[in-house]
Amino acid sequence: MCTGRLQIKTKPAAEYMCHMTLSIPASTKSEENISNIALKTASLRSTAIEIVDYIRMNITKTLGLFFLLLFLTSASLWSQSDSSDVVQFSGQVLVDDDSEEVLPIPFVNIYIKEQPFRGTYTDYDGFFSLVAKKGETVVFSSLGFRKEKFEIPVDLEGNRYSIFQFMRPDTINLPEAIVYPWPSREHFKIEFLQMNIDNKLEQIAMENLSADKMARLSETLLEDGRESTSYYFRRQAQTYYSYGQFKPMPIFSPIAWGKFIKALKDGDLSDKKK
Repeated sequence: MCTGRLQIKTKPAAEYMCHMTLSIPASTKSEENISNIALKTASLRSTAIEIVDYIRMNITKTLGLFFLLLFLTSASLWSQSDSSDVVQFSGQVLVDDDSEEVLPIPFVNIYIKEQPFRGTYTDYDGFFSLVAKKGETVVFSSLGFRKEKFEIPVDLEGNRYSIFQFMRPDTINLPEAIVYPWPSREHFKIEFLQMNIDNKLEQIAMENLSADKMARLSETLLEDGRESTSYYFRRQAQTYYSYGQFKPMPIFSPIAWGKFIKALKDGDLSDKKK
């Protein structure tokens, strides 16, 4: 007959060991008894492994829940202690110059001096809104204006604060600079006196500006900037004329019919066909 005794010992580091002691009588040494002992041993071993895995799983879940509760508690305490210093800082940025008219400054860069990556910019009317903390310094900067700074009061009551921030123009007038193609007036006199003036250049210029040459160029060259702009604005004006309605058809225009009949009587259409 075979008897078994299972002992499970636990350690503080969640390590578990399973010890099993079997006492086998000397009289039972048949193959059947040995196979039964092996089956019982494997069953006891699998049971011990399942128990160890279950304990380890519970310990892992317990530790995870503990650290999660610790993190949430610390975050809640930090937010409660830090929310009292948060301020909704807003206002408008205006021009401060000698003129009586006060104008807003659009697209002014606004950021926290202690943390430059936190900031915003004004809209087209100069308004802005920014979340900041009490005691922080807000910097206003824009191209063409002097950089301004504003420190949010530490003893501010409430969580909202609005201001009108004025910025002065920062204009630097440079002295006049005249660029000459020659280093000095003496060099200009020398070059001017040595200049060879020939009538051949004038003849070439007259040929290039002749009526025949200009007519041939007008047929091959593209429109310049003035002509292209004029054509574009004319087309745009025609589009605005019929905007929001059906485009007028010349076939129903009495003026167009009058021009057509007149051209037909004068024989202009027959000349064009020829």
